[in-house]
Amino acid sequence: MRPCSTVADDDSVQTIEFVRSRLKPIAISSETFKTKAKYSLLEEGDEILLLETGEHTSKYTLFNLSKGEVIAKGEIDGPPLNIGVTSFFDYDSIYFNTGLKGKIYRMDTSGIIKEEINLSNLSASWFLEGSLPSLLENHDQGKIEIIDGKLVFNLDAFDYWLYPNKNSINALVVYDIYKSQIVSEMGGHSTKLTSSSIYLPDKYTYPYFEIKDDLVFVSHPFNHSIQVYDKAGQLIEDVCMASQYIDQLQEPLGQNYDIQESINFHITAAHYGQINYHEGSELFSRLVFHSSPLYDNDGKLNMNNCDKTYSLILFNKNLEKISEIFLGNDALWVRALPTKTGYVVSGKCSNYAGEDFLRYNFKYDFKK
Repeated sequence: MRPCSTVADDDSVQTIEFVRSRLKPIAISSETFKTKAKYSLLEEGDEILLLETGEHTSKYTLFNLSKGEVIAKGEIDGPPLNIGVTSFFDYDSIYFNTGLKGKIYRMDTSGIIKEEINLSNLSASWFLEGSLPSLLENHDQGKIEIIDGKLVFNLDAFDYWLYPNKNSINALVVYDIYKSQIVSEMGGHSTKLTSSSIYLPDKYTYPYFEIKDDLVFVSHPFNHSIQVYDKAGQLIEDVCMASQYIDQLQEPLGQNYDIQESINFHITAAHYGQINYHEGSELFSRLVFHSSPLYDNDGKLNMNNCDKTYSLILFNKNLEKISEIFLGNDALWVRALPTKTGYVVSGKCSNYAGEDFLRYNFKYDFKK
């Protein structure tokens, strides 16, 4: 494992600016509003398209962020399905899954279901007897990617932290839709996090991942390192990509935690988020969520998200750390969406777009 102090060679170090610009405001109406909305992006030339779906609806809305307008809205043409998290590849390929129902659907921007992939026979090596096939649904780690014509996604292990052999769980899998089977598994936790005495909420449990050059790059929320796997599930590299803003990762909860301990954990625990490759800038980025104080200045639990700060670790395709950009607290980075040259984000608190407008109102771009 490379040491955490690894930085790119002097000749390859670049000064990276992260330039913020405001997007055109897009007014929304009651007919397009969705509770627990989810979003995904597609870039077409110079235009950025945003697809809005929801956990509890089969309706969707398509926005053009570059022009500041709604370009389509509709509902799935077929049986009622809650869309939830989507992966937006092109106008004909919007993938989403239905969790417990064990199906992946591919629809187009007209709401027509183009393909239904039945996963009822899905079986992973670590499944217990009687396990139901299920994909991770409606979490940030619930996206679907494609590698060598096969689908890559996280399985839902249900009571993950109650499994008797957690060191055998590789929740991230490559699935061959033509053979109807998993062809490789990867993304298991480090030894420390397979102890039978600990527990982590779902958002800290499952890995984030990115595909580049037929390799899978994995970022665990509670691991300073990133892992690189080939499509066969073989671990190629384990590289420390630690944040300068995390002195030490917080100890996980115990199995017998109470509600207050869980609330405290969510407030204070620093962790890592999504990992992305920005092909227009030839950069990888890894999002970092900083720790917050448990209590505010008045001695009350610190439930105010306005002070939450973030940073972004940048590294190149040789897995050499370039820099870490402090992002401050101007935007809600937990909802950030990657672009080819940066991110689209939702402003928060003083930068909030307002109830009558689409929440995504800022764009950040890397400038070398």
